[in-house]
Amino acid sequence: MASAPPGASVVPYGGSSGLLGNHPIAYAIPTRVEPPIVLDMACGWIAWGHVGTYAIEEKQLPFGWVLDADGKPTQDPSLARGMLTIGGYKGHGLAIVMSILGGVLTGGLAACNRKPETPPELARRGHFFYAVKVDNFSSIDEFTAAVDEEVHTIRNAERADEVDRIYLPGEIEWLRQQEAQRDSIPLHQKHLKALEDPADELAVEVFWR
Repeated sequence: MASAPPGASVVPYGGSSGLLGNHPIAYAIPTRVEPPIVLDMACGWIAWGHVGTYAIEEKQLPFGWVLDADGKPTQDPSLARGMLTIGGYKGHGLAIVMSILGGVLTGGLAACNRKPETPPELARRGHFFYAVKVDNFSSIDEFTAAVDEEVHTIRNAERADEVDRIYLPGEIEWLRQQEAQRDSIPLHQKHLKALEDPADELAVEVFWR
């Protein structure tokens, strides 16, 4: 499992402006045959990069994800200033725990105490990594076989109406990776332009044109 300390942008539960970090929580679990189980999530509703994608694609955000500068809910990605936590108070709790693990425990500063004007030498950004030695508990083969069995059970669970498939964490991204390696990586025209313009200025060849 891994986490890193971002800037203060997530609204504490019951608050009106960004104070907590949108801390990533990422873990990976090996399997034998199935794609590995990989979760990479933020404590807020989405990563801030996705807010930018909504803006580029001129889409409205779902209601209840972000607040504007006045602490009011907004669906306009260009007005987003504070991210609400996923699951309300539960995401609030996760953000605080990850802030302590990735910030305070490592000798760094929590996002709420690290200001934009804080010099880099004082910001003390830490990173948190946690690994489990599986064979202290069981053999790798036994473990990965048991994980595969759990994957099969979950995937074959009775599905709700209009649901074609139950996915495991990271499985959709795994399938997209296979598709991208086979075909190409789909990019919005504005993303392409953001890459092409500086490439032209620096006389760097753009191979896809």
